[in-house]
Amino acid sequence: GDHRDLRSFPTRRSSDLTLKHEDPSIRSQALDALRQIGDPETIKDIRPLLQDPVASIRVDAITALNFFLSPPEKVSLLSALCTDSSADVASQALKLLATIPGTAAYAALLEVDTAVRPELTHAWIRALAQRREVPDNDLVSRLLKSPDRRSQSGARSEEHTSELQSHLNL
Repeated sequence: GDHRDLRSFPTRRSSDLTLKHEDPSIRSQALDALRQIGDPETIKDIRPLLQDPVASIRVDAITALNFFLSPPEKVSLLSALCTDSSADVASQALKLLATIPGTAAYAALLEVDTAVRPELTHAWIRALAQRREVPDNDLVSRLLKSPDRRSQSGARSEEHTSELQSHLNL
């Protein structure tokens, strides 16, 4: 027989309990342990944590799942998470989406509406900047117009625009 299976069995059962633990730091440690064990069987245990009330746990869950899922699964999961109520969760989803090659991931990035979620603008620009695709004119003008709602003065937007131009090599 394979000894590894016997060894990982108790870990998996105990991890199932710790993933439901009321203390978020314990849930976080359990997620990290599962990611390191690297058993794809644990995906079904990790998925429910995408709904966790604590945003940092949702970020950890995304990071762990990203490790296990195939690129098409990642694209559908991450594009859904780009609309998460927490900017941290949505930003992490954007960041990971940027690392997936192919048009599906790129299209999902373009779907993100920074007019609705101005707090995601920086993460969105960074994500697009990692891509190899050549931005079309619509995208460039959308990027140059993207408002930074926090700015009272125009200073922020100018800095923002030059950051963009350097990213896009305009």
